[in-house]
Amino acid sequence: MSPLEPWASRESPVCEYIREQSQRCLESYRADPGLVEEHANIERATAQGGYGRRQIYELVQNAADAMFGSGGRIEIVLTPSALYCANEGSAIDVEGVDAILRSHVSRKRGCEIGRFGMGFKSVLGVTTSPQFFSRSGSFGFDAEFAGRLISQVVPNAPRAPVLRIAKPLLPQVEAGNDGVLGSLMMWATTVVRLPIEPECIWLTEDVRNFPSEFLLFAPHVHSLKFIDQSADAEREIRVFNEKEEIHLVEQNRRSRWRVFSAVVRPSINARRDAGELADRDELPLSWAVPLDGRPSRGKFWAFFPTEYQTTLSGILNAPWKTNEDRWNLLKGEFNSDLLSHAAELVIGNLGALVQNEDPGFVVDILPARLDESPNWADTELNQKVYALGRTRPCVPDQAGRLETPTQLSIPPAGLPAEALAAWSAYSGRPQAWSHNSLEQRTRRTRLERLATTPVKQAATVQKWLEALVADGSAAASVAALKCAATILESQSHGFSFRAASIVLTANSQFLPPDPNRVFLASEYAPSNAELAIVHDGVTADADALAALSKFGIRAADVEGDLRALIDAGFTNYSAAQWQRLWKIAAQVGTAAGALLSGAAQRGELCVRTIASEFRPLGGVCRSETSPHLSGRVGPDQGRSKGEVGEDQTAEIREVKKEIAMKHVTVLLVAVLVFNSVAVAQATQTQEHPKPPKLRPKCKSAALAKNLGLS
Repeated sequence: MSPLEPWASRESPVCEYIREQSQRCLESYRADPGLVEEHANIERATAQGGYGRRQIYELVQNAADAMFGSGGRIEIVLTPSALYCANEGSAIDVEGVDAILRSHVSRKRGCEIGRFGMGFKSVLGVTTSPQFFSRSGSFGFDAEFAGRLISQVVPNAPRAPVLRIAKPLLPQVEAGNDGVLGSLMMWATTVVRLPIEPECIWLTEDVRNFPSEFLLFAPHVHSLKFIDQSADAEREIRVFNEKEEIHLVEQNRRSRWRVFSAVVRPSINARRDAGELADRDELPLSWAVPLDGRPSRGKFWAFFPTEYQTTLSGILNAPWKTNEDRWNLLKGEFNSDLLSHAAELVIGNLGALVQNEDPGFVVDILPARLDESPNWADTELNQKVYALGRTRPCVPDQAGRLETPTQLSIPPAGLPAEALAAWSAYSGRPQAWSHNSLEQRTRRTRLERLATTPVKQAATVQKWLEALVADGSAAASVAALKCAATILESQSHGFSFRAASIVLTANSQFLPPDPNRVFLASEYAPSNAELAIVHDGVTADADALAALSKFGIRAADVEGDLRALIDAGFTNYSAAQWQRLWKIAAQVGTAAGALLSGAAQRGELCVRTIASEFRPLGGVCRSETSPHLSGRVGPDQGRSKGEVGEDQTAEIREVKKEIAMKHVTVLLVAVLVFNSVAVAQATQTQEHPKPPKLRPKCKSAALAKNLGLS
């Protein structure tokens, strides 16, 4: 049996319908001659308008529809004299022929892309004699043939349409005269042949640039091949399924994709606005996401690219309501309804895109800032995606699992990467925090849109660090200290970390890394019960110990004891507490003057009076011999009231000699410090010891005299 024998003859039902419908068209022209010019103008507008260079798109689209539900291959061949499109799909039927012979009549149903509606008339942009060969019947159009028949019924018509009058063809005869057609008919069920004019040079460019991504939305097309004999070029695009991924392969290039699809039912209001799609109860909607490289801007497709971009990554494909040439989406209820379904499709499938090595990848995919939206459709999609995303799992937590954004805490912005890494490296960290892979500029912006509200903002550094030590362990304290040290080194957040209670102490409390309150263990036993020693489980870690050193935390000693008392303040101090303060100050020695000078200047210090009371320094009476000092400080055994003892003067000279104090307040503090020595001794011995004989030579005696201290 010859390979050409299955092709139907001119007596097939399809060819019979061709003859009948062509005759009916001629009769309608006879009854209404104005239809001739109307139909001719429709064809001219199509050929010269937006469809004027969509021939290859439309041919491939119709071929893919013919293969829907079965599968197979499509082949495009371009020669200097003709353009061919062959496919292995279903042969054309009477309904398909009727759509070709009319305009604005589409047989789209279900998830088909389109079947011989307005788009097929785009072939008139390259030919005046398109021919259709199918195993169910073959037929052709010809401008001269149609014009001759129409002129017989409407003699004065200025122009005649081409695609209203057809004639049956003998496929075997045509194949015998055309080797390319004959070779295609050996395997194809349908072949469209378009004899073309030499000026149609753009077809070579269209063959070269045809988007391979078309097969993502027509996976039943296993192979799409282009042969351009004029340019001696060939392309073959194939599609494979690899588990849940779709792989597009062309030459030696392979791209990986995930495609998510849904069949949506438009709302009543949407159908009222649907135009030619109003009769379709169900519509296909697909979102294709590239898995290779960094996410970038995507496109709106109406089964082929439109001119509308989207800041959502990938391709959003649907039967959008567009202008006549399918380049631009029209604003209205129908497309708005589709955009709502698209937002649901996007948010509902983010979980399938989470990458273990980079969980934040899913946020990269989402639309960008609103002010970056290139058109109304992207703006609306953007708003709907984020509105839905705030209530659905779409942001990875610390374990990389998607959670509802408002249920997650997010760290303060601008943290150094090393701090984020140290935080997330701790195995005991809380999970309900956003993943640190989101701390990239564009990802952070999207994260904040999803996770923050007017009443819920990003965490402070303090809260972020303290969250890490929630399990109460020394290991958690070590991790938090490493984070804080990194923040200090980067100077990214100043000293905000100092308020965070992250240092585990020996009594199992967490305190801020305050060098006046927290100390390393030593032989010195602090007299202040509020002073804390760092837990040995923390100091056993070298990095934690280095961090403590950076924060100024050192081994416990008497000077640190005094600093801690000063830092705690003197509010509601008792006599015993004042006595303890001055005792410790005496132990510190000359350095105590500088430490206490600030408190003295602010009037916070109390001194012991002759009446053995501790009173504010400013409220003590003036000394006769020292007009610069307010009052008489005790103990004053063996001296007349109002004098400053010679022993004290000698001690002041010694202090001034050693620390070169130049401010009267500092000297005053030194007096108090050395008075405390006597107070402490008197308290301990309950006696009146003789004044110490300290009479060192002092080169600054004149200064002391001028200050009233000698």
